[in-house]
Amino acid sequence: MAGTRAYAARAGAPLRIVQVANLNRVKDQETLLDALHMLAARGVAFELDVIGLDTLGGTVQRRCHDLGLADRVRFHGFVEHDAVRPFIERADLMVVSSRHEGVPIASLEAAVAGVPTVGTAVGQIADWAPDAAIAVPIGDPRRAGRRDRAAGGRRGRAPAARRQRPGFRDRARCRRLRRRYAYPL
Repeated sequence: MAGTRAYAARAGAPLRIVQVANLNRVKDQETLLDALHMLAARGVAFELDVIGLDTLGGTVQRRCHDLGLADRVRFHGFVEHDAVRPFIERADLMVVSSRHEGVPIASLEAAVAGVPTVGTAVGQIADWAPDAAIAVPIGDPRRAGRRDRAAGGRRGRAPAARRQRPGFRDRARCRRLRRRYAYPL
């Protein structure tokens, strides 16, 4: 898997995190930023790419700046579907910070690319944890920030999540996911 190979080859580099979600109250990027602020204070090196339409008029970006994370977080806005895959493949970790969620399609796409997911304990993320994802409490940056071993991949559980990602024990399901979410080259 591309994500696994890239991750192994980058030992010592900042953790690359990606979130594919529109910026809105339900997706709760503000709590995500608070948790990342705590990780930064602990010296965890990371970069976050946020892909999604901003429906909050710059509120999340201002919060990011106020927390001193502007040099670590990039907001890409709306990105065409076929341009999202390279972001996921370059990532070490997918994050889902939603307060409500069904099946997070971005997490399935990350799994196909070999990228583990850490997310709030909602919808399928809650069902997949602890074997195929790492679930953290909803809206609680202190407890989510304590999962720095999980988010810190090289020192934590993210490699285990990568080995046990959803559906990868079932090769037929994996082939179906790859066909469904195939990207033109």
